[in-house]
Amino acid sequence: MSITPKITSVRVCRVKNHYPHQGSRDYFLQNLGLRVGKLEVDVADIRVNLAALTTRSEQFATKSDITELRGELRAEMGELREELRAEMGELREELRGEMGELREELRGEMGELREELRGEMAAMRGEINGFRGEFSGMLHKAIHKQTVLILTIVPASLAVVAGVSAWFS
Repeated sequence: MSITPKITSVRVCRVKNHYPHQGSRDYFLQNLGLRVGKLEVDVADIRVNLAALTTRSEQFATKSDITELRGELRAEMGELREELRAEMGELREELRGEMGELREELRGEMGELREELRGEMAAMRGEINGFRGEFSGMLHKAIHKQTVLILTIVPASLAVVAGVSAWFS
């Protein structure tokens, strides 16, 4: 029955300066084949992993790639910024023009309304002056009638008062 020895690292053996079975160096040499086999398997795994990493690393961006992209992005952003400023300037000028047109149109309409209102106010003044004349004439007639009535009634009343007082005296 053979005992499969536990594989330990060479470093541990060298540091301790002895080998697990106090025999001789034969133990180390006997297990060397097992250890080399394990190393070959580990190296194969490392090669597979390294190949996968190499394949993936071909797609990685380098610092110069990132710097180049950053420069391109900044340039594009600058161009877009300038285009946006130009469009905003054009829109601003267009808006100013339209506002000016609307302002002139509004002033024209307000002038027309002002003239129409002045005409209507003049017509109203004429009507008011006409009513004033009519009212003044009617008032003068009424005052005249009252004055005539008073001038005729008062002397007649005085005459009656004088006649009554003469009768009693």
